[in-house]
Amino acid sequence: MGSDLADGNGNMSKAHPVPDNIECPSCGHVIPISETIYHQAFEQAQRDLKAKSAKQEQELAEKEKQLQAREAAIEQRVQEHLQKSNCRP
Repeated sequence: MGSDLADGNGNMSKAHPVPDNIECPSCGHVIPISETIYHQAFEQAQRDLKAKSAKQEQELAEKEKQLQAREAAIEQRVQEHLQKSNCRP
């Protein structure tokens, strides 16, 4: 049984029917296309989320390094200022 398809203009047509099932060439098992597409989309979404998460973790680690460097620079300037003014913390 065929499914409606959108043409390049977004109009639905039956010009190119798509089967609802595919058959495994190795074992002959019939697989519903909707299930196959679902699994492909799910796996792609998982990969995308993992990549996004890894990128965010890397960005956060870099920001943390930058903040630690800024904190160290501020602490050093405070210590220098205290030494110049002969103050003790």
